[in-house]
Amino acid sequence: MVMGLPIPNLDDKTFEDLVREARALIPRYAPEWTDHNLHDPGITVLELFAWLAEMQNYRINRVSNANYRSFLKLLGLQPYPVRPARADVTVSGVVAAQVLERGTRLIAASGEQQIVFELEQEFTLLPLALKSIICRAKGKVSEKIQANAKDDIYFAPFGEPSVVGATLELGFDGNLPGAEIQLFFDLYEDDLSPLEEGESHPSGWLVWECLAGGAWQPLAIRQDASVSLTRSGRVIFSWPHEMDQTGGCYWIRARLAEGFYEIPPLINAVLLNTLSALQVESVVEDHSGSGFPGQILELKKTHIIPGSLKVELQGDENLWQAVDDFDASGPDDRHYRFDPASGTVTFGNGLNGLIPGPQQIIRLLYRITQAENGNLAAGQMFTIAGNDRLVGTNLLPVSGGAAAESLEEARERAQKDLRTIFRAVTAADYEELALKTPGVRVARAAAIPGFHPEHPCLDLPGTVTVVVVPEARPAVRCPLPGKGFLQTVFEYLDPRRLVTVDLHLVGPQYVTVVVSCAIRSHKNSNPKELQIRVREGLQRFLNPFSGGSEKRGWPFGRPIYPSEIYQLLDGIDGVDYARDVVLSAEGYTGQEGIIRIPRTALVVSGDHHVEMI
Repeated sequence: MVMGLPIPNLDDKTFEDLVREARALIPRYAPEWTDHNLHDPGITVLELFAWLAEMQNYRINRVSNANYRSFLKLLGLQPYPVRPARADVTVSGVVAAQVLERGTRLIAASGEQQIVFELEQEFTLLPLALKSIICRAKGKVSEKIQANAKDDIYFAPFGEPSVVGATLELGFDGNLPGAEIQLFFDLYEDDLSPLEEGESHPSGWLVWECLAGGAWQPLAIRQDASVSLTRSGRVIFSWPHEMDQTGGCYWIRARLAEGFYEIPPLINAVLLNTLSALQVESVVEDHSGSGFPGQILELKKTHIIPGSLKVELQGDENLWQAVDDFDASGPDDRHYRFDPASGTVTFGNGLNGLIPGPQQIIRLLYRITQAENGNLAAGQMFTIAGNDRLVGTNLLPVSGGAAAESLEEARERAQKDLRTIFRAVTAADYEELALKTPGVRVARAAAIPGFHPEHPCLDLPGTVTVVVVPEARPAVRCPLPGKGFLQTVFEYLDPRRLVTVDLHLVGPQYVTVVVSCAIRSHKNSNPKELQIRVREGLQRFLNPFSGGSEKRGWPFGRPIYPSEIYQLLDGIDGVDYARDVVLSAEGYTGQEGIIRIPRTALVVSGDHHVEMI
């Protein structure tokens, strides 16, 4: 006897249960309704709705996974497919130029298992060596080649803070290839929040140059994945045929020509001959056509990369195409359906989709991945297939590999997306979206309706000004966004605003506040230590990122009152009482000692004067 799969019962309430519950609620919601017998028209309507509810439960109980996939498709969502890991492998021991074709296999040994990676693009290994790294900023010249060779030692190529005119000079020793060269820049970002991938405009404009003809000449850049050294990535440029050799090296440099960095880059390493490879493996399978309608082929491997499957039939030069279903397929359409969850390929039935001929060879070409198992730790050894003399190492951990998302996970993600803000309507919407801008790190944001930065005294309906504060390292007290930063956030918010809104992006103003006060200490308190604690307490309270009464950063435009300073001082351990509290801020005064600041401003703690009584 063949047993069917059990069908889950989402709601086991019967018609009688629904009627009984509804009758029990009548005295609460309609106490004047006293006749609950069957002849009452109200009871008849109640039973009608109970019957409809029971039928609705019956239908909902029969929603299958295929139905859920269709519902997700209507929402524009699909379960995430399997994703391969990506590795940056630095090859050593290159003695001659060698071209590695796209798809060249790199093999890493992880325990007893070999994990295969394949090159994403063609790469030319070059017999070059980086002999010198010179940083010039603010009149200071420093050699950084030793720091580049050591792990966990990083340097700021354009100074901290970055200054216009600062340069990063790279000296190479070797034969000029006369072709393209790739440099991989590994930046230190462990002290920063994760950066969501996305297009961005750097606020600092870098110019790449080479030393030729006794002067620095422009260098043609083919690709800059580092986005002017704002993130780790490779820079690809064409190597000039004629260059000057000075000090035994050929020189190129990056010069900060304009703007500045919100977060000055810290370089951990500049790498040559660094390959970009995906953890994928190509597979070829041959099957035989049955000639029957709806033939199903099961792939021998799992974790197939989406879009990598190709179907070829012997003696048929036409391309076969993948479709979601055969509803729109004709008898002569070379269509197939691929189900990544089950790893099966289904062909048509002759009416909807062409049937492969009997004994016809069906060749399936696809790529597989080991998903999260391909996420290897740093320091793995890689060998290049066909050339055992070349050995590579990944200086950074291999990441990005993930298993396919289950249907249940996709349903939960869909529910979360339905609660996620994608359209800016309220001020809170603008602030939340600004904080999520991909490509940049936004630490704080505030939306001010009716405020125009050029007309601060007017209330202009339909105008919204968003103040954004970039993330910065702890040493930077007053971070400011550059033009590129503001443009990136604006381009993210602009398509999400209402059509009638006049949107503006600005950076914050900073008002330095100095507190003068007199403190009387308790009898057993050390006056010097207490003076230090008072200053530290004032600095924490008047902090743009962690200050304020809620310790979430000083609110934009909020005044500073002497009363809250008194309250703060009274709560510090060792303080008996405080008096003569005076607030001062250059250019900002107010009545009764209150410091009022602009709506786009934040406070910064100054050098406070604490007198011990």
